Amino acid sequence: LVLFIPPLYGELGVSLSSMAKSMGDNPQISLKHIKNLLTINGNETDLELIQKREQAALKECYETEEHKEAISSFIEKREPDFKAARSMKK
Repeated sequence: LVLFIPPLYGELGVSLSSMAKSMGDNPQISLKHIKNLLTINGNETDLELIQKREQAALKECYETEEHKEAISSFIEKREPDFKAARSMKK
């Protein structure tokens, strides 16, 4: 499955840098949980265990400043600033 094809070979570095930046702008705790859940649940057959893991990850994400920023930006109809939200918790 191909999700991304850069326009020209010479633009590959620019395209990948742009993609990496957009991924880095996302909530980090969510990305961490997504990667972890894909890894540990990939071959799991116990649906209840998968759901428990996902619920625990979701609960942790709901408690972050990044989640509060996502809700606020949605209500205010603006782009979220997850980097600023991350810096608030420090």
